Amino acid sequence: QFWQRASIAKRNNKNIVVVMHHHPHPVSTPLVDACMLKRAGKFLTQLKEHPEIKLMICGHVHGDYQIPYDKLMIEACPATSYQWQKGTSTLSTKKKKGFKYFAFHANTYQASAVYI
Repeated sequence: QFWQRASIAKRNNKNIVVVMHHHPHPVSTPLVDACMLKRAGKFLTQLKEHPEIKLMICGHVHGDYQIPYDKLMIEACPATSYQWQKGTSTLSTKKKKGFKYFAFHANTYQASAVYI
């Protein structure tokens, strides 16, 4: 059903943002990447067939990441609990809570990570 809606958006010249929990692309932090989306490769291949999907927002990475993938940008959001040290293979956290703010415009967007 999702792919049918993507096709409708394409016919109507609309852009799509996909929002999900688990990340579909590695963030180069082994502890976090062990919890990636199952069958992520197949999912990303399907996304490439839909150029109207411009942005994917995901969480579950305990940090702020921007990952260009083909013509898609993957924006991964910080956690509202604590952040993990990027690139680490052993658990190392930073005691700060965060979220990402998005402002959408006609054909673009702005994203800002906010920490409290």
